[in-house]
Amino acid sequence: MNLFETVKASVSVPDAAKMYGLQPNRHGMVRCPFHDDRHPSLKLNEDYFYCFGCGAAGDVIDLTARLFSLRPYEAAKKLAADFGIDPDKPPSAAALAKPKHPMIRAFREDERYCQRVLCDFWKVLLNNLDAFQEYIQLTRRDKTISSMRENNLLLKPVTQMALAHVARMAKNKNLAWEDIVEKLNKISWSFDNELWFNLLVIGSANKKMITGKEAVRGVGMVISYLVMGDKMTKAELADVKTIYGNAKNNPDEPLPPMV
Repeated sequence: MNLFETVKASVSVPDAAKMYGLQPNRHGMVRCPFHDDRHPSLKLNEDYFYCFGCGAAGDVIDLTARLFSLRPYEAAKKLAADFGIDPDKPPSAAALAKPKHPMIRAFREDERYCQRVLCDFWKVLLNNLDAFQEYIQLTRRDKTISSMRENNLLLKPVTQMALAHVARMAKNKNLAWEDIVEKLNKISWSFDNELWFNLLVIGSANKKMITGKEAVRGVGMVISYLVMGDKMTKAELADVKTIYGNAKNNPDEPLPPMV
């Protein structure tokens, strides 16, 4: 076996990540060091890593190379040195006993996990969010829904994408999504609610939505504050303060009351 094979057979991605200062949560997720990651989006599997935010991916040697700006061979040598691996001595049989095609299997497991999370996300929203229930009942009775779609922000894709950010934060804080959705029912989602001006709606335009990745993230943070602000960290609260202050063109603008 060459150095690359010996290192990859002896050192797992999570072990290397922990050695170099990354502490995965119970889901094997960490904040990605390769982009400005505010919530854990880098998944550490046994034989590979993948970031759902920036797309960074690779094996244990790739991870080390990226962390320390090394060439692959230099990264392999660093791993060997840090983990006390003798390149001339083959790894133990236990280290070699790995499943066939581990990356494919791990990707499929991640895919199934993501499908479960997505299904749970929409199931709870559709069953518990008042606006969605009203929408469903109207469509079942073949009633007009245009007015509702035009006046309720919850029925806009941008808002729904922002809710995905809220759901992820709730999961990271071990909060029940059902409880969060119950609080969402207590928020006014009208286009006329000044809370959403310059966050979801352009204040000077009639019902024109604000779109874009940063807008979605910003709205997600503000909604998260409304429903779980008491569980947020100081850094998260400061982020919300900045987002809201920029939207209102006043850095000292007080935050709206939590639900």
